[in-house]
Amino acid sequence: SYSSLKSKENQVICITHQAIIAAKADNFLWIEKSAADSQITINNLDSKKRLDALAQMASGVVDETTREFAKSLIK
Repeated sequence: SYSSLKSKENQVICITHQAIIAAKADNFLWIEKSAADSQITINNLDSKKRLDALAQMASGVVDETTREFAKSLIK
């Protein structure tokens, strides 16, 4: 049954635009699609880039305030 599956024991893939959900991930991939030629780029983010990505997702702006908010989501 699906209710017995646990993310600590199984691989779970979640695609989201919500920073509060993305902050809970063990691994963070940033996926972008070029409008010009539909090329897709996938990057595995380090901790600093992850923080900036969460800040961007949360407010659309990356600055000290949004970085602090992103840090609070990770804790």
